[in-house]
Amino acid sequence: MINNCTVCQRKISKNDIRYTNSLDTCILHCKKNTWYIEKNEQKDWTKSNNAVIYFWEEVRKIILNKDKDLDYQSGSSLDFRNIIFPIFEKSDDEIEEYDEGIIQCIDWHDNFYDMQNIDSEYPKYESDIRFNFSNSVFLDDIDLSDYKFNGIVNFDNVNFHGECRFNKTKFNQVSFNNTNFHKKVIFKDSVISFYSYQLGDFDKSIFYDEVEFINTTIGFEKSTKEFDIDFKGTQFHKQVTFISCTFNKGLRFFKDTQSKQLNIQNTNIQYLYIAGNIRVIIVNGNRKVFDKLITFLCSKITQLHV
Repeated sequence: MINNCTVCQRKISKNDIRYTNSLDTCILHCKKNTWYIEKNEQKDWTKSNNAVIYFWEEVRKIILNKDKDLDYQSGSSLDFRNIIFPIFEKSDDEIEEYDEGIIQCIDWHDNFYDMQNIDSEYPKYESDIRFNFSNSVFLDDIDLSDYKFNGIVNFDNVNFHGECRFNKTKFNQVSFNNTNFHKKVIFKDSVISFYSYQLGDFDKSIFYDEVEFINTTIGFEKSTKEFDIDFKGTQFHKQVTFISCTFNKGLRFFKDTQSKQLNIQNTNIQYLYIAGNIRVIIVNGNRKVFDKLITFLCSKITQLHV
């Protein structure tokens, strides 16, 4: 008897059972704590190569089916909620053996993209579909470099256990509320815009390691938001850095936000509002950072370098 997944109600296939040893959850939602061996704070997924390949094949099938859906309406979303993501699939050249009949991605850019539709030019994947990753877990590094998300992307209540790399990534509308980042986060050469002010940006999120925004454009001209990024109740256990970034409006740290250090270098910004508990603030480079207004309401600043 074939059961349905207790999380998504998807029918559990024979391959699901084969790779998960579970009759209750599908490959997307099954626990994966036995898929890897942890060594020196790194996960070795070698023993689960075939399961990882099958997992990502199923992810790409979901996206491909949505793309082919003639009844697809703008604003509908791909439901990737509550999924436990393993390591990103390696390229065909990096894996010597895998099960016959399993379609593998050509390279690591293509984890969310079906190989039948891959264009020869970057960006590898561009989508108008809404992606909802809320309440999901990424157990290893996530790399969304070269992706362009024209629709809304939700990473609310997500746990990122590995490094997060967003290089040349476009987020037209994104949110990271109540999100835990356990390792380093890098936004580089990217374009990021957040929701309207009602829904938040990084509200109550925790960064356990460094976060860097490098040569990244933040916000867009027609946004209804007062500031391009609002940090509300955000906890930075290490430093947050903005280097050579361009803000349409500005950056705001509310009083319930904490960080050891804030670095702003060679960045174009009109408004900078700091009411949070930030111990060290370093602002240097482009003097246009002072063009309109800088407000410091934090009484706990121990070092200010301008």
